Amino acid sequence: MKLGLHIFLFIGMLSPVLFSQTQTEEREGTVTFVSSQYIYVKFEDMVGINTGDTLYIRPRGVLKPALQIEFTSSKSAAAVLLNGEELKVNDKLIAVVESIVNDIIKEDTASEIINNIQPSGEVIPIVYKKKSSIRKTGINGRFSIQSQSSFSNNEGSIDYQRWRYTLALDADRIGESDLSFSSYLNFNYWADDWNNVTSDIWKNFKIYDLAFKYEFNETMQVVLGRHRNRNISNVGSIDGVQLEKRFGGYYAGAVVGYRPDFSDLSFNSDLLEYGGYFGMSDTLGDGTMNNNLAFMQQTNNSKTDRRFIYLQHSNNILENTYFFASSEIDLYKKILEDESSELILTSIFFSFRYSPARFFSATLSYDARKNVVYYETYKSFIDSLFENETRQGLNLRTNFRLINNLHLGLNSGYRFRNGDIKPTRNFGGYLSYTLIPIIESSISVSYNKLFTNYVESSVAGVRISRNLFNNMADFSISYRKSDYELINSSFNSSQNIFSVDISTRISRILSFTLSYEGVFEENRTSGRIFAGVISRF
Repeated sequence: MKLGLHIFLFIGMLSPVLFSQTQTEEREGTVTFVSSQYIYVKFEDMVGINTGDTLYIRPRGVLKPALQIEFTSSKSAAAVLLNGEELKVNDKLIAVVESIVNDIIKEDTASEIINNIQPSGEVIPIVYKKKSSIRKTGINGRFSIQSQSSFSNNEGSIDYQRWRYTLALDADRIGESDLSFSSYLNFNYWADDWNNVTSDIWKNFKIYDLAFKYEFNETMQVVLGRHRNRNISNVGSIDGVQLEKRFGGYYAGAVVGYRPDFSDLSFNSDLLEYGGYFGMSDTLGDGTMNNNLAFMQQTNNSKTDRRFIYLQHSNNILENTYFFASSEIDLYKKILEDESSELILTSIFFSFRYSPARFFSATLSYDARKNVVYYETYKSFIDSLFENETRQGLNLRTNFRLINNLHLGLNSGYRFRNGDIKPTRNFGGYLSYTLIPIIESSISVSYNKLFTNYVESSVAGVRISRNLFNNMADFSISYRKSDYELINSSFNSSQNIFSVDISTRISRILSFTLSYEGVFEENRTSGRIFAGVISRF
């Protein structure tokens, strides 16, 4: 990887623009089942949600790509994880559905532009719409209680129960003013460890977002508190002040504040950081283009911890395509108290999706990154300063709609790092049929094979699901066979895994989920039970 590649990408960002004619609608779905292969998400309306689409989470009031749909039914979608996000039953996903709008105002007044740059993954098309004197107001939120229990007949295992409480609350334009509030709080603990919870509240209580936003006008806003800025999302949450100003199709922002503590996400006044960003949102023909360049200086006890720039680009200017690229370049180096300023390529990532028709889509991604070095925070880890190998990975995923309700998906991955005896390889696929006649159920079979330096494994599975009580509930049952073999050892493991899941909507604002997974091996068995209640308001 050369620095010239980054310069080429950035020059490609600076392109002339026109206006598009698409509008987007957010549609919320609920995770009903999680397996090793797929995450199943139920929607009240699947119209416009197709195989290959991306589903988003909103962890701190900002859309973030989390899943890619592999196949769909009339009420749900089965998807695979993107970017390693951890999702559980009853979590909410957002589908962004495009629609054609006939009354779009084709003006070059830049304040009409709504920025839709996403932190990673694919771009949500920019929406151009007429300004309205009516501003969105109101309070909306979600409160959930979840319990996960684990048990085993193995003498070396410890049975446990874990509780998790989550509150997400947003108040838009409080009292029809220009002031808004957002929050995302999480409290979790082990049932047998309650006596130790109060001794260190930050060990169990996490604040991911807690901020006020004030909009001076339609082009300028300030955020105060803990908040994650989607234009510099790689930085994470910031405790401080964030100011942003728009200039037509361009925008610029500045931030000053503190990084949350690395160990428990509490406030830490030693971790001062500051920086700024600049970006633009454009269109080209019927497509959109988003570009962003950011600079950040991070310190620890007033000493430079890390200094870097971040570049992000996304577009769908080519018909039936989506492209995303990002990169980080470090500008500071310190070895044995010897400081220097030099350009160090830390990471580069791109994802390209091609979907020429509803029956076919393919996604190719490439990821290469080095360990990020914080010279003050982790200076005791000397090895990380000298041994900073590059990890590289290439993944290809395809989806086919063979006939109505019959879907086929294939995937393959290749990852390598200097020093590895051999690269890591994986391949697999699935075949699914939705809405089987008479029994009105869906069935899917899947297989995945993995080869690494130390283990070879294979996982094969089948899953049957069905809607019940006029779509008031979902029921599913699945079986997986997993085999593992250690390369340099005689140890082998074989597991039979059975899962049962049911979720039901008690009322318009209240839902309940219960699931069980049992793992059966030759000499031991284990299981997990998950239960959750979620209320929306």
